[in-house]
Amino acid sequence: LFTTSSYVFRTAADAAARFAGEVPGNVYSRYTNPTVRTFEERIAALEGA
Repeated sequence: LFTTSSYVFRTAADAAARFAGEVPGNVYSRYTNPTVRTFEERIAALEGA
């Protein structure tokens, strides 16, 4: 489990690109965070995907 309380972007454009999935990285919410990614990878492995 990875926890976080806040994060910073250099510009609003950088933040928009991250949330849009245009650049790699985490946005610690209900999607694109290390905990969710690990869960998805393990379920995919169990299902043979």
